[in-house]
Amino acid sequence: MQTTRRVRRLPAALVASAALLLVSTSVATPVSAAAPPTAVTATVPVGSDPIATVLSADGSRLYTANSGDNTVSVLDTAAAKVLATVPVGAQPVALAVSPDGSRLYVADKGDNTVDVITTAFGTVTATLSGFNQPQGLALSPDGGQLLVSNNGDTTVTVLDTASSAVVRTDQVGAYPAGLAIAADGHYAYVVSPFSDTLTVLDRTAGDSPVATVAVGPQSFALALAPDGSKVYVTDGAGNALTVVDTATRTVTATVPVGGLPLGVAASTDGAYVYLANAADHTVSVLSTATLTVAGTLSVPAGAVAVALDPALQHAYVLGGGMVSLLTPVPQVTAVSPASGFTTGGTQVTITGSALFGATAVIFGTVPATAFSCTATSCTATAPAEPASTVDVRVTTAAGTSAAVAGDHFGYVVPTADLSVALGVTAHPALLGAHLDYTVTVTNHGPAAGTSGTVQIPLPAGIRATSTDCTVTAGQLSCATGALANGASVVRHFTVPVGLLGINVTLTATRTASAPADPVAADDSDHRKCSGVTSLAITCS
Repeated sequence: MQTTRRVRRLPAALVASAALLLVSTSVATPVSAAAPPTAVTATVPVGSDPIATVLSADGSRLYTANSGDNTVSVLDTAAAKVLATVPVGAQPVALAVSPDGSRLYVADKGDNTVDVITTAFGTVTATLSGFNQPQGLALSPDGGQLLVSNNGDTTVTVLDTASSAVVRTDQVGAYPAGLAIAADGHYAYVVSPFSDTLTVLDRTAGDSPVATVAVGPQSFALALAPDGSKVYVTDGAGNALTVVDTATRTVTATVPVGGLPLGVAASTDGAYVYLANAADHTVSVLSTATLTVAGTLSVPAGAVAVALDPALQHAYVLGGGMVSLLTPVPQVTAVSPASGFTTGGTQVTITGSALFGATAVIFGTVPATAFSCTATSCTATAPAEPASTVDVRVTTAAGTSAAVAGDHFGYVVPTADLSVALGVTAHPALLGAHLDYTVTVTNHGPAAGTSGTVQIPLPAGIRATSTDCTVTAGQLSCATGALANGASVVRHFTVPVGLLGINVTLTATRTASAPADPVAADDSDHRKCSGVTSLAITCS
């Protein structure tokens, strides 16, 4: 294989971002119950006639092969913007990223070459020649070998990526196109759209062909299920998806989809397969559980290729010089706590999927007073509302979550149970004997108390003094002030005892409080003190 050094300097933005591609090569594990991307939330202009796309392993970068102007666009997926446009060879039609993100391979069908972009250096560092209309690319799981399908003949070229040397040339069906290698590296799969075949190569036996499976006409692209159990092959002429069982190497289903499916991608949780239908500008979303189309999505810009991010938060669809970003409509599955006071202020955790980028959290019809969201949860402050049960719904650019039983939040009128405890200590003496009383008021919730009043009637002949209660003729009145749930306050008063002793029973009673007190049983307490002289006083 002839290698030509061709250095093309990339824009500074790509050089600066290259390190990000090396941070992580692990694939995020999505929540299998998550909703699939279904709504176009943004479009990003790229080069002319984009025909292929690939994501970096960590999902932070999306690359598009623009066959109309011989460029590769590099997108920052978080910012949904183009970081760089890289000139490559004529008619780029396929892309592959090394597992560590350090190299991007570009199949240039128009000049029979493969470009190598070294992302860390920010340059196109090599051009490999000697191919015959390279149409498809696939890297071994360890990145050590690159398979290149030659659409101009019946072969697949196997390259050593370290040396760029040809390891071997595999014979497959006529005019091969799409390629895929199983995650365990055991088998490779090649579709040939003009011989209508899928060739299975045993990579452990020198890529020996072990099976040829008849598939639909004009089958340009394929995708593997994450567990390697199925191969999903586009049937361009039949407007269908062909499903091949890899164990039996037989077609197990043919599923009608949109017009002229050219691109296909499987989600990393295995739940969905996305097909880009070029003829009608749609994407078919196939449920793998039922092998039926769960939804058909309109993509006005066009649909010729599709990629899914590892966490299933976005689908990227190419067409018409654009990348269309598809985002899931948010789903709410649980709300905790499930109730709060009509006064508002309850901190609520909302659990669900596709909650990232939330623009609103609504309790019934009233917006939350504050909120913040990640992909799977939001923390929101409930607004004030009348007593009722409402749906808590999250809105993003993709839409608003549907009302479901799991999103219910109940508004209840706040109550605060104030208990009253009366204590007394006798101080006998010949002169100056007295009784020291304490009134302890405790808020047992559930709400905070805003105010409260405890009154103690004074029998005839009994006087009292206090530093924190109001004494009027025949009565003490003690204000609690505001009391948080679980808090207590203590008030004090003193009753003098004459030489001839005392016989008195005093009762302290909560007479008013806000919010309402739902428990009357603990609203009062009493103490009895007696003694025939001021020298001998007992209390109970």
